Amino acid sequence: FGNANSCLSYVSTMFEEVPKGFEAHLKQSLAPLPKYLIIDMTLVNGIDTSAADIFDEIIQLCHSRNCQVFLSGLTKRLRKTLELGGVKKGIRTKFYIDMEAALCDAEDRLLESELNVKQMENRRAKAREKSHDGGLRYALQQIDCQHNLGVENKLSGLEKYTEVVKLDEKDNLFDNAEDRGLFFIEHGMINLNQNMSNTTQRSMKNGFSLNTTSLGHLQARARPSEKRFAEDVRHFRVARLKPGFVIGTLEHTPYLYNSGDYIAEIPCRLHWLTQSRLRDLEGDNPELALELFKMMSYLNLRLISSTIDQLATLHQIMSASAPTQPVSRGVAAGINSSYKTMNGHI
Repeated sequence: FGNANSCLSYVSTMFEEVPKGFEAHLKQSLAPLPKYLIIDMTLVNGIDTSAADIFDEIIQLCHSRNCQVFLSGLTKRLRKTLELGGVKKGIRTKFYIDMEAALCDAEDRLLESELNVKQMENRRAKAREKSHDGGLRYALQQIDCQHNLGVENKLSGLEKYTEVVKLDEKDNLFDNAEDRGLFFIEHGMINLNQNMSNTTQRSMKNGFSLNTTSLGHLQARARPSEKRFAEDVRHFRVARLKPGFVIGTLEHTPYLYNSGDYIAEIPCRLHWLTQSRLRDLEGDNPELALELFKMMSYLNLRLISSTIDQLATLHQIMSASAPTQPVSRGVAAGINSSYKTMNGHI
């Protein structure tokens, strides 16, 4: 009950109004009202009806502010207790198997409602289907737009070495691609999904464990098909790829750690440079092959640099001490505004 009441106090601060005299001063630093609240219940072992009533109060508060509540990691017993307290799955309250699934859905909804990402990509796809210019050149243009490399003219000669690959919605890019090579995205969106059972635990197959589902998520008397389903749903989205990205590797590496499944979110068109055609390119035009290697080296360096930055941020979050009292929106905005002002004078 005490923990649930603390959650209510914390959530209440997310919707606090700023005093009228401070609105103009703190407008740029004020955090927006949340549209989605995700509560991870994975580590919750039990809950009583009083705590369930408080969770219902949290949900009602969020609903009054047009904020949806996502509950993840609920066991059947916890879900039944919450339902007795009035917390049921509905339009503004949804249940998810884990935090990753909830985060992915919230991200999709925000991107669609705020940026209309999928609609924009569908319009791009229709425009590209009507276009008669080289699709690979357009894909290279998008790489230049994101990374300012100037590869459009340098790598335009790759067109005769590539072939077009079309994916329908939900297709897996590597289902039928044994000779993988490189894929240049012309239009569409592809989700990179990682299976959560792929951990760094050692096994006899390809150096990594392929099945590490914890005992707590399985039932001893469940049918084999049910056990397989419990394993199959344990995945999360690592990234969303659009034009400007290159998928694949330059060398054939059969023992390389599996990066995941590339699933088309909408119809896509890519330009595929296979490993065998890449070897032909090295013999036919070494200068063009060198430019390709230079581009891929730069993109890999950008990826590594971004990963290091994210690890530093993650370490800062994990090592920081949690506040004993929730910080209101107004106080947080004041701190943020003062910090920006101080940096402006440095």
